[in-house]
Amino acid sequence: LGKASGEVCLAVCAAGYQITGAPVMYTCADNKTYTGSGVPQCSPKKCTGGFPSGLGVSHGCSDIGTDANCTASCAQGFNGSSTTFTCQSNGDLAGTSPSCTAKTCAPLNLAAQFATSACSNVSTNGTCLVECAEGYEGAGASYTCQPSGSIEGTPPNCTAKACGSSGVPVDADLLKSGCGGLTTGQNCTVQCAAGYTGTAQPWTCTAQ
Repeated sequence: LGKASGEVCLAVCAAGYQITGAPVMYTCADNKTYTGSGVPQCSPKKCTGGFPSGLGVSHGCSDIGTDANCTASCAQGFNGSSTTFTCQSNGDLAGTSPSCTAKTCAPLNLAAQFATSACSNVSTNGTCLVECAEGYEGAGASYTCQPSGSIEGTPPNCTAKACGSSGVPVDADLLKSGCGGLTTGQNCTVQCAAGYTGTAQPWTCTAQ
């Protein structure tokens, strides 16, 4: 703009765009118009900064160029609304990252020898400890709340404790067949000895 008749200028790419080939020369004609052979070939530059970030945030903004838009959203296992980012001519993305909150995994359901109460309110990527239930012994194991909504891990190796003689009736008129050497959860029957009458009763080992 502002050129006199016969003066020339170059048409180049705007900020945020890169030229392919050479700039195009234009000449100011006597009728105050510019003449030239086409326009330069310009392609958008990729943005390299300002990417969406934060807990649980995912995006498709890694490969977009000037003036293009992309979406930032909450990844699997997180709740929140999506937002839009725009690639600016200065090479940075402009936009507000979504606010994502972790979802709570479903409670863990394992066999009776495992204590899972610590895993009843765990959020995505959080961990909890599964221990051996009362009456069992062994080292605990760590479980992780997965983005899919389930808690996963390998159960600990829990061994049933042995019951002693405590709690078993010692009366002479009773027979305690099979009540020795029981472990947690196992049963035996206590019944009347010969010469006595009565109803047999089951006894269960509940080792502490």
